[in-house]
Amino acid sequence: MLTKGAETFTTSVTDFLDHDPDYPDREARIYIRIKVERLEAETYAMIDTGAPYSILNPELAENAGLDFSQGERTRLSTRIGWVSGQIVRGTITIPATEGSGLEIDATIFVPEVSWPLQNFIGYHGFLEGIRFAISPTDYEFHFGAAPAPRQPRLI
Repeated sequence: MLTKGAETFTTSVTDFLDHDPDYPDREARIYIRIKVERLEAETYAMIDTGAPYSILNPELAENAGLDFSQGERTRLSTRIGWVSGQIVRGTITIPATEGSGLEIDATIFVPEVSWPLQNFIGYHGFLEGIRFAISPTDYEFHFGAAPAPRQPRLI
């Protein structure tokens, strides 16, 4: 799909919305369709490069059968204040409209109480492991698996 020199940068594309249909908001953001673990139904999640983890609504995480037995309890600072919850591992898939969907073994924060906000795809444990690009005029989210990470460059 997209290339960087002679190297493939992304391999798939999906449409995005600028508003989550389940959570009306006045500000445009980027929402992509995702599938979680064993659930057949798709849901929307907001791309948030500033979020340390992906965040899933607790009911969605439980219905998907995520394993909470090995999770780490922690608190996360959010735009609605500090939220307690658990960090777990789970599979989140980005379905593709062109190319192939991408399955990510993700690091997910699940609040321990009902979560009044939408689902989020965060940087650590998800976005850091993929390549992605946005085509805002076409409402397209381009994505693909990232190659093995390189050593950080020192400036």
